Amino acid sequence: MADLPAAAARGVREAIEFDGRTNRSRSDHGWQDGARGLRGCYPFSALPPTDLLLRGQLVDVFRIIERAGFRRDDFEWSTAEIPPTVTQVTHGRDRARGVAQVNYKGTDFFFRFEDEKGACLFSPGVGERVVRRRPSASYFGWDTQLANVADWVNALRFEVEQPDVWSDPLPIEKGLLTSTFSPEEADRPFTEDERQRLLRSLDRVERKLLNLAVEGVNDQELAAQRHEFVKQQIGDLIESSKRLTRKEWTSNLIGTMMQTAVLLALDPAARTSLGALISAAIGWLFPGQVSPVLPP
Repeated sequence: MADLPAAAARGVREAIEFDGRTNRSRSDHGWQDGARGLRGCYPFSALPPTDLLLRGQLVDVFRIIERAGFRRDDFEWSTAEIPPTVTQVTHGRDRARGVAQVNYKGTDFFFRFEDEKGACLFSPGVGERVVRRRPSASYFGWDTQLANVADWVNALRFEVEQPDVWSDPLPIEKGLLTSTFSPEEADRPFTEDERQRLLRSLDRVERKLLNLAVEGVNDQELAAQRHEFVKQQIGDLIESSKRLTRKEWTSNLIGTMMQTAVLLALDPAARTSLGALISAAIGWLFPGQVSPVLPP
């Protein structure tokens, strides 16, 4: 083990020494000891600080991140320094101390483990750039810290999956904004025949969206909620076609589909596919534009 960094060597030794022993619950400290079947390997691309967190704790963090659909190579570990508290200074401990921090590569997003009991600092949060949490009398220990990690991972996933609508339009928007109405067509309502054709077009869009909404979703309750959401969005578009002009309705369609793509967290490939279908589906609205054949 001479070729390994000191922290890594200690981690491997801990794993070897663990072999043959039974996981022990350390309820007095609120964490569990155990290599969890990953002895001799590291969960992330950069060596995690096994001198600051137990290997069992590192595996707990890894599994939360893995369940959220991230790849381990998306993250790297580092050691952050935090200044001493007033109480620590009073008791003569006036030096900064190192704590474990996991970082999302290519961004300034991170999660900092300030202690084992639940104190942490992370970015992003839900609606907040930076969140600081401290343990309480009712909520403390490693389980509390893991709940904090789960909150961070969920907020991180939501943030990184958002489209950059201020710089590049969504593929949905790009296709529709290149089409224009003639002045005499823009401000008139749909005829009944046009509305019936619109219903058929939206039926195809709805089927596509329903497939995208539940793709890869194993939770039946969540799948049902996403199914109902899509039905509601399409239903609103159908109702608005009764009162809006053709131009107003097209703008409403763009906004509704952008909102749907964001709330369903559709990936770029899915948004492109959906955008192509929508542009084809309503191409007949624009005089002189040939509408591509819709897929079955």
